[in-house]
Amino acid sequence: MAYARRTLTNLRIDTWRARRREVLLPHEDLPPGEHASEAHAHAERDVLVRALLQLSPRRRRVVVLRYLMDLSEREVAEDLDVSIGTVKSTASRGLDQLRRLLADDSPSLRPSKES
Repeated sequence: MAYARRTLTNLRIDTWRARRREVLLPHEDLPPGEHASEAHAHAERDVLVRALLQLSPRRRRVVVLRYLMDLSEREVAEDLDVSIGTVKSTASRGLDQLRRLLADDSPSLRPSKES
């Protein structure tokens, strides 16, 4: 009885998942205004780089290697010659600091209008 119940539950969940598939469109097929302009994308990247520069060198290296270069925790640990636990805690603290910096929208992160 339990096996049959579990089978029916799994089938129902599969049905929900099949109906809720995310449909991704190519950049060209998006309606106007749905995607950021190239200038806006550059401005966002500039803000991110400025926020990263405010992190300590160690936190910055861990965050960049882990999330921007998409390395595993083990690869980052081997690259920096630290333990996996150090990578996890440093990445967590670095992301927390980045969130606070980006949420503040501080003037030091805003791109200059000199160009």
